[in-house]
Amino acid sequence: MPNQIARVLLIGTITILVFLGVFGSTIALELPPVGSAGLMAHYDAANVETNAPPNDLQVVKWTNLAGDATMDATAAVGEEPTWNPAAAGGLPTVHFDGTGRLTTGSLAAPEPHPLTIFHVGRLDPHPSLYCYWYGSTVQTTRNDFYVSPSNVGKLYAGNVNAVELAVPQGTFDIYAAVYDGPSSRLMLDGLFAAAGGDAGSNPFQTLRIGSTRYSTHLLRGDIAELIVFDDVLSPSDFNQVGLYLAGKYDLDFVTPEPGACILLLIGTIALVPLLLRRRRRVA
Repeated sequence: MPNQIARVLLIGTITILVFLGVFGSTIALELPPVGSAGLMAHYDAANVETNAPPNDLQVVKWTNLAGDATMDATAAVGEEPTWNPAAAGGLPTVHFDGTGRLTTGSLAAPEPHPLTIFHVGRLDPHPSLYCYWYGSTVQTTRNDFYVSPSNVGKLYAGNVNAVELAVPQGTFDIYAAVYDGPSSRLMLDGLFAAAGGDAGSNPFQTLRIGSTRYSTHLLRGDIAELIVFDDVLSPSDFNQVGLYLAGKYDLDFVTPEPGACILLLIGTIALVPLLLRRRRRVA
């Protein structure tokens, strides 16, 4: 009998591993459709406009692939970031050297929380406060992601520092900021990184990429892709977006699926008495 139970549990374990390998690591080659939230903005460094030669690496426009031209991000003269054709897993990025930034227009109707914002970024070693993105027109209703001189990433909503996490330097990582009131949180490479504080309900209206609205705290680093959704994503949609980014840029993204594992384990354990009963009948 012990051998029979061990055999069943072994089969169950193998089944779980196969399930996670097949269904938990599906990588999309394009941004997958997300049923639980609307796509507000999508920036891919492969879709930029640059100046004419000899300044043809200076980015003057980062096109919003979600379709709303109001959210196209443009650079003023002298504030152009640089297009890097093969910085992230052989794919392009927009590089910010502490002097450049991009700004969108303003939405006619500000988008309230909840929001989910993904970006693939790399931070240069830095001695000062930097801003990856800043989604607002005024400080009191801002939605932004700062990195402090002590290398702490801070998700802000208004003047409230909602959550913090330690930010890697020199490597590309997948960040996800979820603005959802007291449930606001930061995810790093698919793992829950930090939570705490109430992000409130500040509306999202415009976007600065690489700086604050004051042209301060200019980013030193790269952004390969940035995606803004108008709601909290379901766990499956969240994983699909993360796996799309991970597969595209050859990065790690953890997609824990404890619910699926538990169900499979329960099903496997439930088979034990059935198999033993059948064995007794045969005997």
